[in-house]
Amino acid sequence: MRYLEIRLAGSFRDTGPLVPGLVPPGSQETFRYDRFLETVQRVLRSRRIRRVCIHCEASFTKTGYAGLQAVRRELERLRNSGKELEFYAAEYGPGELFLASVCDTRFIHPLGSFALLGLSSELLFFRKLLAESKIGVEVFRRGRYKSAADTLKHDRIDPLSKEQYEELQKQRWETLSMRSAEALGKPLKKIEALLQAGVISAAEAVDKGFCTAMTTPSEMHAKRTAHKMKPAKAFRLKGRYGRGKRIAVLCFEGAIVDGRSRRLPLMGQAVGDESFCTYIEKLRKNRRVAGVVLRINSGGGSATASENIYTALQRLALEKPLYVSMGAVAASGGYWIALAGQRSFAEGLTVTGSIGVIRILVNLRDMLRRFGVSVSTLKTHPSADFPSSLRKPTSDERRMLEEEMDRIYGVFIDRTAEARKRPPAEIAPLAEGRVWSGHDAVRLGLVDELGGLPDAIEDLRRSLGIRTARVEFYPRIRRTILQRLLSSGSNGTGGSAAALGTTGFGADSGGSPADVAGFLSRPMPLEPDEFIQTAVRALGSHLLHNPAALNVVNQDG
Repeated sequence: MRYLEIRLAGSFRDTGPLVPGLVPPGSQETFRYDRFLETVQRVLRSRRIRRVCIHCEASFTKTGYAGLQAVRRELERLRNSGKELEFYAAEYGPGELFLASVCDTRFIHPLGSFALLGLSSELLFFRKLLAESKIGVEVFRRGRYKSAADTLKHDRIDPLSKEQYEELQKQRWETLSMRSAEALGKPLKKIEALLQAGVISAAEAVDKGFCTAMTTPSEMHAKRTAHKMKPAKAFRLKGRYGRGKRIAVLCFEGAIVDGRSRRLPLMGQAVGDESFCTYIEKLRKNRRVAGVVLRINSGGGSATASENIYTALQRLALEKPLYVSMGAVAASGGYWIALAGQRSFAEGLTVTGSIGVIRILVNLRDMLRRFGVSVSTLKTHPSADFPSSLRKPTSDERRMLEEEMDRIYGVFIDRTAEARKRPPAEIAPLAEGRVWSGHDAVRLGLVDELGGLPDAIEDLRRSLGIRTARVEFYPRIRRTILQRLLSSGSNGTGGSAAALGTTGFGADSGGSPADVAGFLSRPMPLEPDEFIQTAVRALGSHLLHNPAALNVVNQDG
């Protein structure tokens, strides 16, 4: 009997880096869903592999709730095919239990803990820090719920933001707790009772039936050896699976920017419209590709870049079917480009919608003055340097910005109305920059169907009238042997573990402060989480390596 060990570790990503070049060594480890999906397909076809051992590490991202749903669905598929599923985690929380509940056996470390304490989100607000640093921030937006700049302008969460994000949290908890209870055959009240119990020991978790037994990884390995179980060889993953006519899965992951793809200091991976439109055009011209599924994991970015990608996708859709699969986030600009699809799928906990526009102007003049830096500007006309990070906009420039925001917001609503085949008046109340869960988006008619990437692929296969399909993942970023060696980290799985990890997506390196200022000054249908989380990481890293910066911030000026 052969078994395959699959390691869940690192930050959840749909695919590998979309920015060519070196990925900095030591970058954050990532879990790649495309590799996981390919591994599952190969296990399903294997008669020799009868058991799959899931090792969930503490580093595995369990706050990308749509990602958890996607992984759990594939585990269910393995179990339903007759494979034995074994799950191990040193510590259990809501995410681990959600995944483990569909497995035949659930192991926990003897010194581990089992804690269902609910879900939480923490937001940091930088208004006072920016004010003390003499950094000016001015925000223009369309959409009452458009909250991307709230952490820069306020000291606490806005009531409208609180309303939408509390609803998301509520649905996340309901999904995780209810699905776990159903799979374990336990009443929901027993799950809810653990909220009152707080943290319980591994032994108590076994006694209550939430875990099967206590063990360590070395003991598990010894037991497999004693039962004459042999590890299967790790698959050589090729970025494709299946046979038949080709269906391309085109992955879009990261912020949306104008020009070429690159890495921004605060935004991490940023996918440029020029680069991505090249990938779209290649698939349009590829006669061997029968249809395309666009996989989106993006909180948005530049409105002009979103429109350019949308237009290129529309050209592709005129020649071959284009379906859309929404990952963890397909909001704002991510939702804009999804409108080009002929049919759309979203996970129940996908964050989508956010039909609105925001623009952030940063003024660094006073901050520079504190350090003895003065500015002189030569220009032929009053607004030749607009927008500038070295001065405030004039009243006429503010009026121009407001008019531009109205125009772009109107186009966004019109694009949505056209794609959803509804009048703009029906779309407007659903816009206002509000984010919706996948469940709500389907109910409101903003998305066609609940389902994951495999569901979108299967639906496209049926529409093409073919029995089987060869699924290929794009884009294929070619990297030299040297680049792969220099970019590799210490997260190789080795042995019998399936190699699902890679390093470096979203590494906050490359680019320059000017890149960030330019990005922020563009009209953006930008979603808050992606910007704020990376900004916090960058700020924390800066203060860690430059502690003297704290003294500068705290000085009176």
